[in-house]
Amino acid sequence: MAALDERPRPGKEPTITVEAKTWVVALACRKPKDLGYPHEVWTTRLLAEHAREHGPRQGHACLSGLVQGTVCKILDAQEVKPHKVRY
Repeated sequence: MAALDERPRPGKEPTITVEAKTWVVALACRKPKDLGYPHEVWTTRLLAEHAREHGPRQGHACLSGLVQGTVCKILDAQEVKPHKVRY
């Protein structure tokens, strides 16, 4: 039975590295105002846009094509919700 789990799975291999995902999560934990944005909280669209623009310069070339849906998956995996802030 264990050999059945070892079979190759269909689909494309992940292209976003663990380090890049960590960078996105760390970015989501910062305030957008600290980075010069007029927003109080991050939206996934704004996070994706910022990561596409600044990620490759930080050494994460795999983020050059990052989309909003992937940002949602990365943040959900870490249970980070930057758009939900309690006051």
